[in-house]
Amino acid sequence: RPGDARRIIPQHSWGAPELVSRYADVELNGGEIEGGRVRRTDSGINWWATTRWKFGAFWGRVWLDKDDNRGVIDTLLTRIHWVY
Repeated sequence: RPGDARRIIPQHSWGAPELVSRYADVELNGGEIEGGRVRRTDSGINWWATTRWKFGAFWGRVWLDKDDNRGVIDTLLTRIHWVY
């Protein structure tokens, strides 16, 4: 069915790779709060060792603009995931 999130089912004994990317753009100003704006990109890969075990590594970049302050930071995320 369209729109359903399903786990990857490896077809080989070595597992299955899954490429992942995302983009976010969030305006943090509202009412009396002036939080600025955050933009973020992430790219990475998940490796499904089995239908229940997933290992992932992601690199990202975050931009923050608030008033006259601007910042950029790189991120690295690793994850081990067990699906029950």
